[in-house]
Amino acid sequence: MIGRGADEKMKKAYLIHGTSLPDDDWFPWLKKTARQKLNCMVKIVDLPQPFSPHPSEWDAACDRSIVATDGVTIIAHSLGCIEALRFIEQHDVEQANLILVSGFDEPIYTYPELNSFADHTFNYARDILPKVANAVVVTAKDDRIVPTQFSQTMAQHLRAKLILQSTGGHFLGDAGYTKLPVVLEELERVMA
Repeated sequence: MIGRGADEKMKKAYLIHGTSLPDDDWFPWLKKTARQKLNCMVKIVDLPQPFSPHPSEWDAACDRSIVATDGVTIIAHSLGCIEALRFIEQHDVEQANLILVSGFDEPIYTYPELNSFADHTFNYARDILPKVANAVVVTAKDDRIVPTQFSQTMAQHLRAKLILQSTGGHFLGDAGYTKLPVVLEELERVMA
């Protein structure tokens, strides 16, 4: 059993899921594996109404769960990527690390019901880029939920490292993605 003192020395990262649940997809694997291999505690933010999300409710959940400190590391998936950007925009942090999987930052034709999030225009030069030390965007060419061009555009806005995989779809558990080693590798890199 790990004592409280060990937890205080452990690195921390936060995971913002999208329209899924905290125990879906590759999230539990990342939480467990990051702790074992990287001595990093990944806290999965419990977002209210993930299948019918409201930006103000997700903002409040992130404010309760994520400690807005310099060097904060946020991993996000799908709609969670917009929420991660909103968090960075709304907080006075420096040297943030972002690992964004299948993300987008503009309305997407595949899910117009998410436009309440996606209609928000970020001022990257003023509100995001000065606060970010590392940004990585992971996407797959065969993503039919968030077509890869949306993730590529977000990567350009962030001046992020782009990891474009030939397959992977939207990296969902029901498609076999219960592990996502590329995210663990990038987490190790940004936290080094």
